[in-house]
Amino acid sequence: MKKFISVILGVVLTLGAIALTSSCKKDVKNASSLEGTTWFSTEGAITLSFTSASEFRMTVQGEDFIATGTFIITGNKSSLTGSNITFALVPGTTWFDGESTEPITGLFESESKLVIDDGDIVFNRVLK
Repeated sequence: MKKFISVILGVVLTLGAIALTSSCKKDVKNASSLEGTTWFSTEGAITLSFTSASEFRMTVQGEDFIATGTFIITGNKSSLTGSNITFALVPGTTWFDGESTEPITGLFESESKLVIDDGDIVFNRVLK
């Protein structure tokens, strides 16, 4: 039953992410600017890749952890700075703690700095 609820929650979050992404033109532009970029945590152990304008992949070096899912950017800003981001997992996937499937939120402090999980993880964009 717990697995069924997780799957339903994941589907709802994914559909919500898609709906929100397509409804805010400025946010779509910001999401598109992330496509193909890679971000590393300041500790260097976590890699965040934006594989499309709505999907991400997160890996942890040295561990068998890969998270994939969708993201949405909110805030109607003309740039990433000051915009919020919400990561929702593919159904059946969990975050680092192995139990939580809740979305994680973050804030772009600049065009190349992203802070997620209440400041616990800081990512810096790898410049091309």
